[in-house]
Amino acid sequence: IMVLIFPVGVPSYYLYLLLSNRKKLYKRGRSDQYNRERRKRFPELQPYEFLFRPYRGPTYWFEVFESCRRLLLGSVLNIIYHGTLTQILLGLFFVYVSLKFYGSYKPFYSTYDSFMMDYLNLITFFLLLLALWTKLKANEESLVFKYFLESTIVFIYLSMGFVGMLLLIFECKG
Repeated sequence: IMVLIFPVGVPSYYLYLLLSNRKKLYKRGRSDQYNRERRKRFPELQPYEFLFRPYRGPTYWFEVFESCRRLLLGSVLNIIYHGTLTQILLGLFFVYVSLKFYGSYKPFYSTYDSFMMDYLNLITFFLLLLALWTKLKANEESLVFKYFLESTIVFIYLSMGFVGMLLLIFECKG
């Protein structure tokens, strides 16, 4: 029964905590820096800081979206339509929606966090494209596409570490 309660209960509780404290977390019309400092003035918020700390003022609720995204991609997608083309297409759709949300809201204070999330979403997208190619059992003529996808995934993985380290160094210096 907890398998059903946890995926709905945890994000719902997060949403309740964030919305019930929204006036302490974000004051409209003020800068991100002001809102970040403002949050520190309320000691009752500190136990829940993991829910809002990385996110800019108006996106204090973004951990709820992130929790749902992880549940959809990591759990729900593995259960629903397991092993089918529909599963892969739903995964691509979820990643597309994630990319749009992150691109539209730009929720993170940190450039490093934004960059890493974009990279992780791209890796997931290309992995799902490769799975789609494999599922469709494409013929030999499209092997070039398979090699392109595989090479892209390897390049993204390798460059993520390198560029991520550079961003971290610059963020620590700045």
